[in-house]
Amino acid sequence: MKAYLLAAGRGSRLRPLTDVLPKPLVPFLNKPLVSYQHHKLLAHAEEVRFNVSYLAEPLIRYVEATPRTSYCLENQPLGSARTIWEERAYFDQTTLVACADIMADYDVEQLLKKHRQTGAKVTIGTVTVSDPRAYGVIVSDEEGSIREFQEKPECPLSNMISSGIYVLEPEVLTSWDPSWVDLGTDAFPALVAAGIPVYAYPLGCTWQDVGKLDDYLLVQLQHLGTGNLIHPTAQVHPRAILQRTIVGAKAVIEAGAHLTNCIVWPDTHILADTEIAMSIVTSTVAVQIERRHRAEPALAENRKKLVCSSPA
Repeated sequence: MKAYLLAAGRGSRLRPLTDVLPKPLVPFLNKPLVSYQHHKLLAHAEEVRFNVSYLAEPLIRYVEATPRTSYCLENQPLGSARTIWEERAYFDQTTLVACADIMADYDVEQLLKKHRQTGAKVTIGTVTVSDPRAYGVIVSDEEGSIREFQEKPECPLSNMISSGIYVLEPEVLTSWDPSWVDLGTDAFPALVAAGIPVYAYPLGCTWQDVGKLDDYLLVQLQHLGTGNLIHPTAQVHPRAILQRTIVGAKAVIEAGAHLTNCIVWPDTHILADTEIAMSIVTSTVAVQIERRHRAEPALAENRKKLVCSSPA
């Protein structure tokens, strides 16, 4: 088996965080977000490949530092379906394709087993959500054969959605249209309409989309529990108060600072006696998450109070 991680997107919903880092590399519990899925796939695949485009250089450095991992550089993001067509030489065996920016503890071997049992040319890993109207909804029969797709429907026929995790057989490329741009909206519906066997497989796992600022904060706090996570190279003054806060590498937090429900990025300096709550703080910006879970950047006049560009 091979694996392919789709990592070329701009991550616009995570701005301003993604103004300085590509979305797959934003810190998540003090590790690059993509690293969790990447290392899961390396345990099963002979090779993992990334497509990279937006802010490509740091992502290329990450890839080059990891064994059995390669990349394809796109001058502009092509779209997931177009990427697979351009990279079709790579897809010469069963390949697991996944979005690089999701958190999911799925069982790779069980997914592959079910894929082989059905004889599918494409298997879409699915998850169930309480309100599917913001997602791509999948309608299948009792055996899992997909009959219909609904994109962000007002009246969904199912609460089963695509997880962004797929298994493809190389034979499916003989039915591929090079003009397709997106897998979910172009390729998969067209393959189903053409009678190609496309199946859904419920992953039965914890699945979390961290593509929005509020989710990025809240999902990490959920994983964190009630304590703190402080990188060994961070400097936290003994008189600083941290409550349910993540502190990144080489961050500095001065005396009297009080942080509650916060994520502090690497190399960020929190000044003395600063009080911050429900926020993502980097060396250049602070983003506060309001109680109703709407995120907005902190006011410019507050940024000087919260952070400075480098540790003292």
